[in-house]
Amino acid sequence: LIYLAEPDVIGLAEDLRACATFETWVSDLASQGLLKMMSKSWGKSVAAGDAPFRFGPAEGPAFFEKSGWKVEAYRGFMDEGIRLNRAFPLARFWRWVGGLAPAKRREAFRHFAGVMVLSRRK
Repeated sequence: LIYLAEPDVIGLAEDLRACATFETWVSDLASQGLLKMMSKSWGKSVAAGDAPFRFGPAEGPAFFEKSGWKVEAYRGFMDEGIRLNRAFPLARFWRWVGGLAPAKRREAFRHFAGVMVLSRRK
């Protein structure tokens, strides 16, 4: 989804919702903070390949609720990487440092990047 413009993501969510047999879908999701960080690091290379980073909704997975989807699960990449013993270097350290932050900041960091499971809202 990161490469799509917001109207295209809305269109995809609505098209999937319109398909009666399509009950659940799984996708990764980036935050606005991750988009900014990646644009600084890789922005020129990505733009040169005509694939700029575009989609990182401020409201996180809740973005999809207005298109008729319910967030069944969300798992942050860092926590999942640690759980699966496939984390990036220093992930445990950064999770510990993040644990010292205020609750609002910890929650934002948890939603920095992850995977979500969406199901048809009934």
